Amino acid sequence: MRTTRNGSRKPRRGTPRTAIFCILLMAAASAGCSEEQTAQEGIAEEAENLSASTSPASEMTPGAPSAAAEAPAPKQPKIRFDQPDHDFGQVEAGDEVEHTFVFHNAGDGPLSINKVLTSCGCTGALVTEEEIPPGGTGEIKATFHTKGFHGDVKKGLTVESNDPENRLVRLTIGGNVVSEVTVEPRYLDWGIPRPGDSPRPKRLSINFLKGRGLQLVNIRSESPSVVLTKKSEDENRAVYSVALAENLPTGRFTGRITIRSNSERVPEIHVPFQGRVQGNVKVIPHIVSLGRIKPGKVFTRHLRVSRTRKQGFTVQEVKTTTEAIATEIHEEKEGERYRIQVTYTPGSEDRGTIAERVTILLNDGKETFLEVPLYGTVEEGVSKVDGQLDG
Repeated sequence: MRTTRNGSRKPRRGTPRTAIFCILLMAAASAGCSEEQTAQEGIAEEAENLSASTSPASEMTPGAPSAAAEAPAPKQPKIRFDQPDHDFGQVEAGDEVEHTFVFHNAGDGPLSINKVLTSCGCTGALVTEEEIPPGGTGEIKATFHTKGFHGDVKKGLTVESNDPENRLVRLTIGGNVVSEVTVEPRYLDWGIPRPGDSPRPKRLSINFLKGRGLQLVNIRSESPSVVLTKKSEDENRAVYSVALAENLPTGRFTGRITIRSNSERVPEIHVPFQGRVQGNVKVIPHIVSLGRIKPGKVFTRHLRVSRTRKQGFTVQEVKTTTEAIATEIHEEKEGERYRIQVTYTPGSEDRGTIAERVTILLNDGKETFLEVPLYGTVEEGVSKVDGQLDG
């Protein structure tokens, strides 16, 4: 007989295979969520970095430049010369030759020419506007005055501008100057002869350019210290002997020889000469330079006076050309050596160049003297003297 069971059936207990399947299903779902979360975090991080590199729109001031934009660099001029040097080639002495230097403003700011400085025998002038715009052109005219020059000559000009990288520009002009009349040598120096000595005469040659009918008109010495004697003369040259006069007094002698010809370009040439006759006594230094002096500052120098021969001497007196110079005589060795202290104190009103003289009166068997020039420049300005300000 079949028996029928009424009511609910008991659930069956899961098998191990089913449990494993569920675990795998849950792991897959968990892995998917993890990958999605990682991707979202990467996107968020990238967005955060991008946001950090730029200012948020809500924080930016309307119309304000970005932080990356910097202030523009100031505009600067640049001076550039096409050719800073010019050679005239061969020119005749007495001519005035000109050359125009061209320059450009290669910068992006206005170029200003402040001044043009020149050396002796040369002049320069700006012939265009003082201010040159960017890309503009200017000109400086240089003139070479050849009178008094001979041979290869080079002269300089210095252009000062507001170019911050090249404020001073050096220009040069020159050439080979040929003169109708030349003299050799151009300067005569006899050094320090002794009294009674007869130094060898010096040769002076006056040369004329050939084929121009030039000749010497006159030659003379402006000092009795030298004597001129003609040695020879022809169509293109005159040669003279220049000797010292006899019994020159002790001390310095200076002068010049003046040479005149019929040349219209070079009608006159001067040849300076100098020397110093050494007597029984010498003084060192023979010139005192004080340099630049501040008002009220005391300067002290020492002169050494000594004999040059066996004859002894004495310093009798020292005179000066101004009361600002005080002197003291110190006998170091009787009849042989003296030291003279020279003190100069400029007054509160003294300014500019000073040119004074110290005269040493001697007795070396006869009354003689030595003269020592004293030079300097008293500066302008304020200085402190004895606790007070002098302006």
